[in-house]
Amino acid sequence: MTGEFRCVTFLSDFGLADETVACCKGLLLRRGVTLPVIDISHEVPPFDVISGGWMLAGAVLYMPSGIHLAIVDPGVGTQRRILLLRSGRGDLFVGPDNGLLIPAAERTGGISRCWSIERVQGEMEHVFPTFDARDIMAPVVADLVGGKPPEECGE
Repeated sequence: MTGEFRCVTFLSDFGLADETVACCKGLLLRRGVTLPVIDISHEVPPFDVISGGWMLAGAVLYMPSGIHLAIVDPGVGTQRRILLLRSGRGDLFVGPDNGLLIPAAERTGGISRCWSIERVQGEMEHVFPTFDARDIMAPVVADLVGGKPPEECGE
């Protein structure tokens, strides 16, 4: 599947004051991701899903087909779902089920498929309920880059 994607993008409200972004990007590298990882922004206002959604939507039109990891999540630590969307253009979007991914998916041809990602993912011995980006979402992105079909990541 790597051949159909040319980049991974990453957007979050994590900021750059700590190791959070580096942990996610390091995990991607550790899992063998060699595609360029393009940082759209990590300065989305905290928990501002609408701003994050429009930032992602504004950027994806200028990106080649890729896998887009987006995390702005007021529901972190809850049982909200994590989604994997395929757009009509063929891009894949990974993020929380809170509307964040919808504007970008619509701008790239609409949603053609949607999967709910299984919560048991990752390789770390310490999985925290408030770090789904590192423990669940980034490993799914790495699996997709490595060729795992989306339907094997969720239902």
